[in-house]
Order: sequence, then structure tokens, then C-alpha cells
Amino acid sequence: MSQGVKCHNCFQSVLTPELPHCPNCKWPIPKDFWNNHSHLEDQNFEEPRPEPSSAVPPKPVSSQKTTASSKRKLVLILISTIVLVAIASGVGIFIFLQTSDTPSTGNSNSETVLLTVHANVVDAEVSLNSVPSGLVPLEIELAPGTYAVRVTKEGYGAYETSVDLVDEEEVVEAQLTPLSTTIETSPSSTTLLPTTTLERATTLPTTTSLPVTTRPPTTIPSTLTTSTLTPTTETTALSPTTLVPTTLVPPTTLPISTPPQVPTVPRSGQQWIEPTTKMPFVWIPSGCFQMGSPETEKGHSRDEEPRHRVCIDGIWVGKHEVTNAQFRRFRPSHNSREFRDLSLNGREQPAVYVSWQTARDYAQWLSRQNNKQYRFRLLTEAEWEYACRAGTTTSRFWGEDPNQACRYASVMDTTTQTDLGLQRSSIHQCNDRRPVSSAVGQYQPNPFGLHDMLGNVWEWVEDRYSENAYSNHSPKNPMYRGNNSLYSSRGGSWYFATNAVRCAQRHFQQGPTHQDLDIGFRLVRLP
Repeated sequence: MSQGVKCHNCFQSVLTPELPHCPNCKWPIPKDFWNNHSHLEDQNFEEPRPEPSSAVPPKPVSSQKTTASSKRKLVLILISTIVLVAIASGVGIFIFLQTSDTPSTGNSNSETVLLTVHANVVDAEVSLNSVPSGLVPLEIELAPGTYAVRVTKEGYGAYETSVDLVDEEEVVEAQLTPLSTTIETSPSSTTLLPTTTLERATTLPTTTSLPVTTRPPTTIPSTLTTSTLTPTTETTALSPTTLVPTTLVPPTTLPISTPPQVPTVPRSGQQWIEPTTKMPFVWIPSGCFQMGSPETEKGHSRDEEPRHRVCIDGIWVGKHEVTNAQFRRFRPSHNSREFRDLSLNGREQPAVYVSWQTARDYAQWLSRQNNKQYRFRLLTEAEWEYACRAGTTTSRFWGEDPNQACRYASVMDTTTQTDLGLQRSSIHQCNDRRPVSSAVGQYQPNPFGLHDMLGNVWEWVEDRYSENAYSNHSPKNPMYRGNNSLYSSRGGSWYFATNAVRCAQRHFQQGPTHQDLDIGFRLVRLP
């Protein structure tokens, strides 16, 4: 029996269909609980059903053996005949050599092989046989064979390797090295000349007479008459000018120092609109915070330990969760369905019934719409918690009181309890006016200007889930990759009670194709 799903009341114990109530908080499991989560029951608890038997009865074993034996004899006779003819014509040895040089194609019985590509930098691009295939971390099913893998990112040297896909899974760990930039100058191309003394060796005659024509002053009479002016010639002696020979100083090569280009850093809270979907993004400045929760925090779970310091680079984060309207630009037929006759399919409601893999596919599609000038992906767990806390240190960005949630989020509250009859022992004692998910941006944002970071719907993140993931975190921009089949989501939802709606709360689902009525996603744009 596979691992179950966490209790929707205390969020501590794991529920399975055979349990009448939560073993931890004794919450009675509603009769329709597994109906609403039938996909979990089918996926996690039922053993695989045998394929129905064929309508045509199998042949007797003896008959099958006789047929197989006859076929083998015919094949052997045919091969022997061909070999004898080849040897007689002098071609046999050539055929043997050619056959022995033919490379093996590996395990022909395997239909597909899982190729996983990791890198020491995030968002590096992977190409397989010169075809762009996505960003790291990449998981892709391929037919068996040999593939040329190339991993690139701007500012880093390319990583290239070749892999033979034979077994069920192959992992490539790419190591990219930053490129160094230098400025070189050569005397032939760049020369700066210091002060140059020019001297000429030219001597004019001692005395030079040059004719100069002058006009004496003329008095204009009251009556104009014709007058004759007599020109006079004067000579002016010029002093001798001596110019000495020119002396050219050898050229001197001076180094050129280029001032560093300082990138323009957006201001905190600045917005940018994605042109294809009109999705708004908010600039979140870089900073450090304490990730996880202390044991004294109400709702604390062991997978939120150890509490540790993490630093995050500045990023553009989606102001809202991706809506149905924005997602349908990618998949026009998408349907977020309904819950107990209440629609989850409104244009401005968050898109749900979207798997982790499909959310990543959407991010890559949006990158292509922008000609990869801008690239998009899911947030990492660390980026998500940093964006949720927004500089605060309390369990929720508005404080410790869960009953203030209805000003900031759509949560499990008195409206949900009254309209849907969902019973929880720890609902939010307030009224958010919505029994299910709300249109995005209807409640107050957190200090970073982000809406619905808590409540509304769970949000997929890039990381795989592990209870001990924090023990493997690096201090800067960490992401847990793991090799299990559990995938993380964060933030709680309208379907969950108080303990789940905290910035430190971690949630997981089975497999990259899992979908649910309260799981959506938001994106980050790479600077």
C-alpha cells in the first residue's frame, strides 16, 4: 500500500481509506472525502488490476512447442544455406567482419528510458541532438539509443556529453563554468601618442621684400569730382624664421580600462506586464531570511526543520496565481471543473486540475512566446517562502492570528462550513465571502505586493519533496532535486483549515501528473 494523504484537519497524520478517523486529532473522515479525492485512492491504494483475459483460448503448450521447434529448424536451414553460398563466393569473411563491427543498440525490449539532466546552475537550457528540450532540472522519456546532450546558459561555458539510454533511467550531472571577460589591446590597433615635438629645418633668406599696396586717406569733398590716386609701394622686412628638424617620439601603448557596466536594478514593488497573457509580475529584492518554523509555532511539522538561514537573489514573481483565462492561452480546452455545483472555472479564478509537469510546460511555452528574451519557471520552495514572508517573521505575513485570514485570503472559514457542510475542528473563525476559490487579487496583498500567497489554491514549486530536504539546503538559492516521486506545493487553500495556511507549511503530492481541485501555480520571471 502506497503513502497516503495528510489529514485535512490537523495536517499531521497520513490518512488511508480504511481509517474511520484521523489517528492524531480524531477528526472523522467525511463520507464523501474519498469521492472528492478518488484519484488519490485509485493511485495510492489500489493494487494494479490484471488485464482481462483474451477471448481466444491459448494454444496447447505442446502445439506451441512443436510450432516453435519447426520454425527454429527452418531458420537454421536457411542460415546454413546462406553461409555456404557466401563462403563459396568469397564473401563470407566480409559479411562476418561487417557484422562484428555493427554497434549494439542496447536493450531493445525497453520502450522508453527516463533521462534526467541536472546542472550546478538553475535555468540552464538542455538540447538533445541539437533540439532544444527544456530547462534544468529536466526529466524526459526517450526511446533507447545514443543522444548528444548539450547544456548551456548565458555567461557560462557549454557542457556537452553523449549518453547511451539502455536501462530504465539515466542521470546527467552538468557542471557549467563561468566565463571570464578580459580586454586586450595591441600596439597595432590602439596607440595613444604623448606630447609630440615638431621641428622644421627650413631657412628663408635673411631679407625678403614683399610688395605691399596701400591707399592713403581720402577726403570726400562736398562736390564729387574725379580724382586720381597715385599708388605707392612700400616694403616690409620680415624677420628670418628658423624651423628645426622634426623629432617623432616612438608610440607608446597605454592600457585601456573599461568602466564596469552597472545593471539597472528594479526598485522593490516595481511591476512588469507580460505581453502575451498580460500577467503582472512584481520585483522582489534580494535578501536573507530564516526558512522553516520553530517547534513552538502552532501547526509546526517535522518537515519544517531545521530552521536555517537562506539568501535569495532578486526575482520577478507573479503578482497572482495563473488564472483560467491565462492558462487557456496555452490550452484553450482546459476545464477547472466545479465543486458541489460551485464553479472553479471562472476566467479570473486560479487554474486548477493542473499537474506539476503541465505547469512547467506552461512556463516553457510562455518563454517561447517571448522569444526567450524572458524566461519563466515555477518558484523554488525557498523563493516561495521568502516571497510569502515578505520580510516578516510570524507564521503568517499578517501575524499569528489565523482568524484574520479572511482579509487576506480565501480559506476554510464559516462560509465554507455553512455553504458546503465541510466540518473541520480548526476552521478560520471569519467570513471571506467565498465558499470555494476566489478570483485572484480580491484580498489584501502581503508587504511585497503579492496577492493570495496564502489560501485560495496550493501552488506547485520546482522542488521534489523530502521530509529531510532542509538538511541538504545550500545557504544561497537552494533547491532540493531528489530522486523520489513526491512533488512539493505551498500556501494552503480554500479547502484547508488553519494549520495548513502558514508560510512554513509544506505539502506534497504523488507523481508529476497528479491533479486536484485546489492545486494551481504561479510563475517567476528570470531577471
